[in-house]
Amino acid sequence: MASFFIKCTLLTGLLFFGVLLGMQQANKGMIEMQGNNEASGAFYIGASQDGKLEAEVMGSKVTSHDLAEKQKKMEDTRAFNVLSSLGKTISAMIVAIVQNAASLLIELFKGLLSLFG
Repeated sequence: MASFFIKCTLLTGLLFFGVLLGMQQANKGMIEMQGNNEASGAFYIGASQDGKLEAEVMGSKVTSHDLAEKQKKMEDTRAFNVLSSLGKTISAMIVAIVQNAASLLIELFKGLLSLFG
């Protein structure tokens, strides 16, 4: 059984590697068909000439300043969200109803079992 599991795991890993290799080859082929000689992927991380780390996602450069702005914006939108607070209230009510219904059913079954037992 253990050898079967090991063989299946190795075969799955090999097939996954083959899929990744095929995707890379398809990407290279598409770039060549488009006539675009510069290699650009969806995600790139590298060092700039001055030694700083730079990142590029989908062709646009990402800096720490951009990330700080986005984090501040997310914190501002999280400050008050009507739909979020409404959803939390409704979910709390549903949880309370289900818990009370479950405890009521358990007490009912206990009562029925005590009558017959």
